[in-house]
Order: sequence, then structure tokens, then C-alpha cells
Amino acid sequence: MPDIDDKAVIDARYREDGYLFLKGLLPVDAVAAARARMSAPLVARGLARIEGDQVYWTGGDAPSLADDDASFQGVCQTLFAWPGVLAAFERLLGERMSVIPMVQYRAYRPGGPLGRVHQDGFFSPGIQGYRPLWIPLAPIDAAVGGLAVAAGLTGKGYFHLTDMPPAFDIPADCVPDTAWLSADYVPGDVLVIHPETPHVGLPNRSDRVRLSLDTRIQSAANPSVLIGEIQAMDMETVTLRCEDGSPRTLRIDASSYLRTAYPLSRRMTPEEFVAETPAGLLVLASCQGDTALMVRRAQPG
Repeated sequence: MPDIDDKAVIDARYREDGYLFLKGLLPVDAVAAARARMSAPLVARGLARIEGDQVYWTGGDAPSLADDDASFQGVCQTLFAWPGVLAAFERLLGERMSVIPMVQYRAYRPGGPLGRVHQDGFFSPGIQGYRPLWIPLAPIDAAVGGLAVAAGLTGKGYFHLTDMPPAFDIPADCVPDTAWLSADYVPGDVLVIHPETPHVGLPNRSDRVRLSLDTRIQSAANPSVLIGEIQAMDMETVTLRCEDGSPRTLRIDASSYLRTAYPLSRRMTPEEFVAETPAGLLVLASCQGDTALMVRRAQPG
């Protein structure tokens, strides 16, 4: 990997390869603090035990905790509040950054299936300006699974089948077998995934928990995603109260990707959006001019 401070080279590599694998970017102590906080509810419920930096599954056939389990709240904040973490990501962006409240926690027990191949940008149009991050919180080797990315496919569009809702699957023959890459990951590593890059979570065939989190960062000065609470909405517009308190009204139409109800990948019609979305909900929005490309429920971490 080139010098992270050489922004032109790093950005070119990101565009061409579709990912950045940053070994040892984060302080190990910061990751350890986040791991301790995320594994605590698993241990308290008898689902896991900790030995050093490893988290072993002890829950038998019981399900693990869901990605959005309330007991995980604050883990991402613990990580980003640690000295040196913000500075590391600002080196990556080359400017002051902000954390987008879009966090998923993964505590995957052994025996899980192969994940679903997907491209983040398909489900969140207009997000090209931010950086999706996958952060392992414990060692993840080939047995635990980890994440695989299909390199070199940026600029080729989205492979999802638009006529197959709600999953919009990617046909298997769209991604060459030779494009897939994975690695052994250790605490401190960060994988940055381009919105157009197909990627998938690998099966966990070990006796450990695959512990990781996903989040996103963007430029603080030139954000690509608006963050705000819904003040009002109808079939054609949605008005947000943005973080600075100012209102912003966006047009919505059949092309807007609306995803505020669970499951969060489900694309809603404007009628469903109005009927199922409560006022005051914290959302993220990308837009082109005054037209919303995407409105999705925020997931604070």
C-alpha cells in the first residue's frame, strides 16, 4: 500500500482497485476497548468467553445478537473517541472528517452461511463521496471468515438485477472468480470499500465469534450525505431539520431510493415512505440538486 499521506496516489488506488487495505492504521488499544465493550453483552448472556484478543463462542446453537442490538450502542463512539483514531482517518481523507451515523455491528457465531454479494452504492445512490469502513475488532483468519472484495470492478456500473426486488441479487457470473480477494485481519486493520465494489461476508467455520463493525466517514467541509430529522413529508417532498438547525426540503419521486423501514435494504414506494416513516426520525439523505437520490434511516453507533 502506498504512503497514506500521498493522497493523490491513495485516491487513485482506491478508484482503480476498489478498496484500500490499511494494515495497522488504528491504535490497538482503541480496538481493544471497542472489542471489550462489544463482547461484554455476549459474555453476560453466556454466548462467548474472552481469552486475550480472541472471543470464543460458548452459546451452542443459540443465535447471536442482532446487528442492531441495543447493547452494542456506543461501541463505535468508544472507538472514535480514542486518542489517535480521528487523526488516522483524517490522514486517509486528507482533511477534517465527520462520522456518518450509519453503523452496523457484526457478532457472527460459528456455522453461519456465506453472506450476500452486494455493492453498497446500489442501495445508497449518491454516496460516492464518502468512505465505507470495515473494521475487525478481533483477529479474523480464514477459518473465522472475514470479508472478501472483488477487486478492479469499479467503473463498470452496478451488477444488481433491478427487476428482482427486494434483494436485487447479483448474478454469479458477473464477478470473475479471479477477482475475489481476502486476507487475515488483525486488530488495527481497516478495509475501505468503494461503493461500486462487490463484497461478501465469508462463512465462519471456527470456534470463535467474527467481531467487526461497519461505519462510514466523509469530508466535514464538503459532505456528500445530509444528516437530519424528518420535519414533514408528503408524496412529493421531504423536509429535514439538518444538524445545524436549518431546514432542507427535497423532492422525492419514483427514482428516489427510500429505505427507512426494516429491513433497511427494502426499497419503499413514496406511499409506503409516507405511511411508515415517523416524523422526527433521524435520516441520511443524498441528493442531486433538490431531488433526493436516497433517504435512509440513520443507525447511530
